[in-house]
Amino acid sequence: IPFTALRNSVYAEMQVPDAKAAAVTGKFVNNQGEGRFAPVSRADCAAAAAGALTADRDLDQAYDITGPELVSATDQARIYGELAGVEVESINVDDDAFIAGLVEHGTPAEFAPLLASFGAGIRGGYLETQTDAVEQLSGRKATSLKDSLTKALP
Repeated sequence: IPFTALRNSVYAEMQVPDAKAAAVTGKFVNNQGEGRFAPVSRADCAAAAAGALTADRDLDQAYDITGPELVSATDQARIYGELAGVEVESINVDDDAFIAGLVEHGTPAEFAPLLASFGAGIRGGYLETQTDAVEQLSGRKATSLKDSLTKALP
């Protein structure tokens, strides 16, 4: 059976709560370690999917749909700070402390480990992939994390 698989990276819009919290506290608390990932906007995912559906090309391919750059927690803190006009420090904690902090700030205890799994995956190198698939499939360049957040933040 012919197929095309699109494997979306972590959505850039998922970083909005972290950016908002960092703007208030001056801290980006995370469990990502030194790992990096290439956050992708949902609009870019949609454009890539539309391109995959309408393009005249060979099937039986898988595409990693990513943003245009690999970012670390330090990069995220810098971007959050630039957007808020404040200095933001990246503070790395272990998974248990991260989960406890999420729960303390209102995340349901059943959901917190799922959120922590993103940081663990980044830390483990499982998400350290960056491609030009958005541009290949849609004909437009992927949106940076900073530009995605600029559009998503009030």
